[in-house]
Amino acid sequence: MEFFHFMQGFLSSGTLGFHCTKNKEELKMNDIIRFIPGFRSNTKWKKIIAIIYYAIFVLMMFSEFFSALAGIALPFLVFGFLDLIRHKKKAIPLKNAIIYFTLALLVFSFSINIAGLESENGDSPTDSRIVSQEDDKNGNENYGQPTTDPQDKVSDNKNSNKTDDHSDSNNDANNEEKNDETDAENNENEVEGIQSSNVSGKIVVHFIDVGQGDSILIQAPSFNMLIDGGNKDNTAVNYIKNHGVSKLDLVIGTHPHADHIGGLVNVLQEIKVKEVIDPAVVHTTKTFEDYLTLIDEKNIKFTEAKPGMKKDLGNGTSLEILGPVSASDSNLNNVSVVARLSFGNVSFLFTGDAETSVLSQLAKKDIKSDVLKAAHHGSHNGISQEFIKTVSPKAAVISAGKDNSYGHPHDEALDILSANGVDIYRTDLHGTIVMESDGQVIDVNVKQPYQHNPPKVPGPTIKPANQPKDKSEPTTAPTIKPEPTEKPASASTPQPTVKPAESQEKGKYVGSTESDKYHLPSCRYAKKILSDNEIWFDAVDEAQSAGYAACGVCNPK
Repeated sequence: MEFFHFMQGFLSSGTLGFHCTKNKEELKMNDIIRFIPGFRSNTKWKKIIAIIYYAIFVLMMFSEFFSALAGIALPFLVFGFLDLIRHKKKAIPLKNAIIYFTLALLVFSFSINIAGLESENGDSPTDSRIVSQEDDKNGNENYGQPTTDPQDKVSDNKNSNKTDDHSDSNNDANNEEKNDETDAENNENEVEGIQSSNVSGKIVVHFIDVGQGDSILIQAPSFNMLIDGGNKDNTAVNYIKNHGVSKLDLVIGTHPHADHIGGLVNVLQEIKVKEVIDPAVVHTTKTFEDYLTLIDEKNIKFTEAKPGMKKDLGNGTSLEILGPVSASDSNLNNVSVVARLSFGNVSFLFTGDAETSVLSQLAKKDIKSDVLKAAHHGSHNGISQEFIKTVSPKAAVISAGKDNSYGHPHDEALDILSANGVDIYRTDLHGTIVMESDGQVIDVNVKQPYQHNPPKVPGPTIKPANQPKDKSEPTTAPTIKPEPTEKPASASTPQPTVKPAESQEKGKYVGSTESDKYHLPSCRYAKKILSDNEIWFDAVDEAQSAGYAACGVCNPK
């Protein structure tokens, strides 16, 4: 009701100048309004302009309070100054004119100073912040160098000695890049747009905690994309729905293993998908069959991933496909789609489960990126020193299940990342990791990255020569001889072999990421499964829900 009377006063106020009264208690709303520039005359168009002007700055207060306050104070300052120099003409007491102008000057100056400080400091990050490589290059002389302790840095003299050797290899790499670019330009189907230089909005990358698997949701200003979906459950699809995403412009299935495309089955069933990109490699599992069937039934555009493909995602966002390097590799991990996402000056590199033989080929190209999604869940065969040096990431994200049976991430991978000063984020420890960027810096929802302490290898013990023996301690450890049994076993009697209960710790049934069968651990086929390819289940239902069928030899039940 007071606001209604206030607006009535805005439209009904009229007399020029200040209305001076002897008794302040007799002031009416109209008298107060006559102090406001724009309502100090009875001109209707001036009042309308004033209402619009003040309304704009009142709305601005919700986002930039002090800037808006300065805008509101500005007319008071201007008209206060005019009243100060024309107070005799307008019959305004000099004291009132001085007070009016001084108050307006104080409010305006205070607001401008606070707004200026906020502009210089910028918005503080939610938790931690990663500066883009482009900004680091412009403002840091050590751009591209790992952020290790000074003692670990290589001397400038040592680097300068290697300059000539590197120049030849760089020339070869540049020639290869030019050939790749020429091939991509000649194939119109492979190039789908050029990166937009106009960056606007923000990009949000969600490394979803799907356990022992991969799933990455990318929300660009005008584009939604999903890379992999984890295992065959509702974790990924529920997360996507909970974040208000009802349509995906692009889905990338990096390779056909169940821990990457299993969850995509539910995503394709429940969310509208415009296009799917994958390496177009066939796999013989029920999960892969369901995945292909849904793409066909829902008439989703299918594109085979080829190196050199580029997509303009709008608002300064672009996607480049770097792998698979070879689509004929018998190891399905090595046919993984490798993609690099750029937004303004920041970049993300997604590597699927590509192993070191593929990464070494990618390392010959310019693939520097601020954030690396570590390949193969942080396995020892998913990271190499050469690759990390080439990518030069500020941060790496490892997607792995808590206490997984593979031991991911492996210490060998963590050692390399840590030695190169890369911030490590792990879904098995941090849960879902969310990175948000405006194209200049990347804010992370995790306050502190994982601190890896490489195990210390004890050095050889060197005993000084000609030192007197300390008789208080024995020079050698005492040897304890086992007591003989009353009746030693006959040499011809075979002794039972006790096998560690490894399978009971991992699960009752074992399958391979390279096949669609599950076995009893004692099955002859189970013994042929490589440790890195093993996947364990506690129950038959669990194995079957993941798309695995029972072995016909051991017939697990």
